[in-house]
Amino acid sequence: MGFLSAGKIRKLEELENELRKKSDNLNIQLISTYCEIIDEAIFKDRAGREKKGYVAEHKGDKREIYTQFGNASFSRRYYRNKRDGTYSCLVDEAMGIESYDRVSSRPVGWSREGLKAMVELRVYCYNGGHVETKHIRKSKDSYKVKKEILSKATKVYRMPRES
Repeated sequence: MGFLSAGKIRKLEELENELRKKSDNLNIQLISTYCEIIDEAIFKDRAGREKKGYVAEHKGDKREIYTQFGNASFSRRYYRNKRDGTYSCLVDEAMGIESYDRVSSRPVGWSREGLKAMVELRVYCYNGGHVETKHIRKSKDSYKVKKEILSKATKVYRMPRES
């Protein structure tokens, strides 16, 4: 932590920003390492895998996923299921990462676009608007949200009007 002993007094905001960057980088490294450890554990559990019909095909497949801390990348193995011939990355399944996901399943509020959408939604609800699933613009690139989750979110962000 050389920035603390740089010979000058730092502003609190500068200190907070620097510490956030360092902790985010550490958390990204922890997530990446954890994913690779889980992948290795699955590979070493040969009896368990083969009991379910999975054999290792190749390793070193790079995966990158955006988390609240930033982009975490890790290597993983592909497995083939001898019973049905399908291919999968068992570490993704074990950790709940959907195929082709590029963003963790945490709220979209981490991104600027998600934050802007959330602010607009709150203002709309505060001003008496009612959000229904038909109001949400659909995109081919967006992930699917169940109606129950959307309904719950709109109830949470619906603010009472002041009289």
